[in-house]
Amino acid sequence: MKAGKTNIDIGARIRTTKRWDEEAIITGTITHPFGCFGGNPIAGIYIDKEYQGTFGEIGNLYKGDFEVITETELKE
Repeated sequence: MKAGKTNIDIGARIRTTKRWDEEAIITGTITHPFGCFGGNPIAGIYIDKEYQGTFGEIGNLYKGDFEVITETELKE
């Protein structure tokens, strides 16, 4: 199943390309958008634990906000 309005499988690893904070690039897994935030997002993110204290557990993503992390990048 594809996440939201993307062609990316639910559960794929992603990272943000637009910084939500000056110091952090957030990583997590992609899912459907969360309706509780409103707006017109194309997908949602379950944020990795190391960022949850600052950014919460979930968020919404818009076009150009993220990229898929490849298997090679995950091993580095």
